[in-house]
Amino acid sequence: SQIVKQFGDSRLTGRLTAIMKQINLEDQSEARGRRAIEISTQRQYLESLDFDANLSLSSVFNAPYTLSNNIDRTISTFEIPAFNPKSLINPPAGATHFRLVNAITVVSDWVYNDNTGKYEPTDPSLNELSDVKYSGYLDLNALTASTTITPTLPGTPTMTSTVSVLSCIGIEFYQKVGANYYLFATGNALKVDEVF
Repeated sequence: SQIVKQFGDSRLTGRLTAIMKQINLEDQSEARGRRAIEISTQRQYLESLDFDANLSLSSVFNAPYTLSNNIDRTISTFEIPAFNPKSLINPPAGATHFRLVNAITVVSDWVYNDNTGKYEPTDPSLNELSDVKYSGYLDLNALTASTTITPTLPGTPTMTSTVSVLSCIGIEFYQKVGANYYLFATGNALKVDEVF
């Protein structure tokens, strides 16, 4: 919820609802009102989703990177080679520093339960597992060293075929005053880069 609050625009919830409806309509095996929401088979609807429709990550952050996951789908690795922020980042006015973020979360498929009359996750113990990791504070006016950010899902969960792991990457901006870093309220960007 903190990530959504910090990076999302006021219409993010509505856009996610529309995506879930699209995914729901893909299920032709059940009657209307009982169709499953099979995110695991329709991952393409969530990939490349920018949390702020008015500020894409690619308009702010253009450094080369790789994003990979382990075979168990419990770890995401965001690797950024050394780069010059002056030529590859478009910061808001007044920003002196930035941090890169890699967040992963598990989203289960959902099915309609005739007994309760509600939609329920197929894997409630896995649904909403998450982890968020940040880089250190990086200077916008200095070359940035190679950086790796690796969130890991808590415990040792065993992923099933009916869950998807969303790997979200982003950037947030700060102004350093003395020894303190103050987060900007605007200019921060995050997107769902991969769903695996």
